[in-house]
Amino acid sequence: MSKPDSKKICALIRQTWYEAAKRNLNAEERLRFYEICFEYEFENLEPAADLPLASRIMFDMVRHDIDEDRSRAMERAERNRKNGMAGGRPKVTADNKTDNNLVGFVGFSGLPNTIQYNTEQNNTKQSETEDAHTLFSVCLMFFEKGCSEPVKEGQLFWNYYASQGWQNKSGAAIVDRMALARAWRLKDCSAAVMKSRAPYADLMHKAAPVELSLLEDFVKMVRDGANKEVVITLQHQETAVLLDTKYMPALEQWIPKDEDGKLFNLRYQCMKSSME
Repeated sequence: MSKPDSKKICALIRQTWYEAAKRNLNAEERLRFYEICFEYEFENLEPAADLPLASRIMFDMVRHDIDEDRSRAMERAERNRKNGMAGGRPKVTADNKTDNNLVGFVGFSGLPNTIQYNTEQNNTKQSETEDAHTLFSVCLMFFEKGCSEPVKEGQLFWNYYASQGWQNKSGAAIVDRMALARAWRLKDCSAAVMKSRAPYADLMHKAAPVELSLLEDFVKMVRDGANKEVVITLQHQETAVLLDTKYMPALEQWIPKDEDGKLFNLRYQCMKSSME
């Protein structure tokens, strides 16, 4: 038997000798099998004692592979972190040659500690920007899934793992936060809400914003082909102004066109002003 591809992180998505057995599970058993694998992979949670026998057997078959893959992933992450630290020091010149170039070890929002130099302010701003984009992406994922309060749930997810230092229960660093968010258990999700949000979520992907108000304030969106317009209903007028002033290029790429190539009219319906 050929050696499994060590570049794969999650064992359950790999085609191996247990694939044929996995196909014998019914839909409910297969879904539960995937759930417990993700919970073990990303949160190091053991399956419940009342797990159905078929799912238990399958999990016991892949547990070893998951452990090995996770160990390899952590080794690569640690190796990359050390390489980045070794190559990150600024070049020493006559202008910056000083023993004070190395500022020290600092942390930000639960991120692993990194060495920072006299460019600390720029590095911190970059970390803040990356965190803001990742948090928005997490909330947008929950928004797309039809979660009733996607921003609140996204912030709950973020604060929980930040308080843990972005480490799992075994102390290993969490490498992929979006993968971890995909395994987060969501409540109050609606398929109808998910469907109604899909066009607006597509716009958010194209605009790539960071302002959580764009998700919090969304009420509904209607594409009216008869009147050739798109109507976006929001909670606050300020959010409509934000869309218009900062994200108009993305809006223009996303708004449909009529048979003459002219953009549909974009109209906002706002329930109130944020100043009220």
